[in-house]
Amino acid sequence: VVPCAQLTRIQVGGYLYLTDDLQVQHIFVKEEYRRLGIANHMVNTLLDRVKPTQRVWAWADKETPAFFALFASGFVGITYKECGRVFPAVLWALLWPFHRVGLSKPNNVFFATEGRGDMGAYNPAG
Repeated sequence: VVPCAQLTRIQVGGYLYLTDDLQVQHIFVKEEYRRLGIANHMVNTLLDRVKPTQRVWAWADKETPAFFALFASGFVGITYKECGRVFPAVLWALLWPFHRVGLSKPNNVFFATEGRGDMGAYNPAG
């Protein structure tokens, strides 16, 4: 296997999952196949499976290959504090994946984009 990418639901408080917000959890490309646009293609394929009413999130450290790959795929970079403005306050308090990353890794950048598929797009993660 050369590449692998995974789209998952975002867990809320350990018990519930968001239906309109998903995350790109893993993107892997074998080292000898990197810098060929494979990760970009995989991410774009995942976004084509997401409805335009849904958001997709990802995060990466600044100035890393993942950081540049997400920008190249059309994601918009935002800060941890700006993420809190996207969600209602009660929901934001329960989004532990965002807090775990935002508080423990200060060099991290959050990325968001809308789905690119049509309203009938099938998405196995949600």
